[in-house]
Amino acid sequence: MTTRRSFSDKFKATVALEALRADKTAQQIAAKHKIHLLPAGVCAQTPRGNASDDVETAGD
Repeated sequence: MTTRRSFSDKFKATVALEALRADKTAQQIAAKHKIHLLPAGVCAQTPRGNASDDVETAGD
C-alpha cells in the first residue's frame, strides 16, 4: 500500500499560479510537477472576474 503525498502551501500556490496564468495546459503543468491531472485541473477551474456573483452577501 502506498502512502498519500502531501504538498506544502508554497507548492500548491506555485501550481495554482501557473494554472491561472494559462501559459501551459493543465496536462503540461501536471507533468512538470509530477502530479495527477486532477489537482492541476481544479486550479484552472477556479472562478475569475465575477466571483462575487457566486457568493451571497451577509446583508441580503
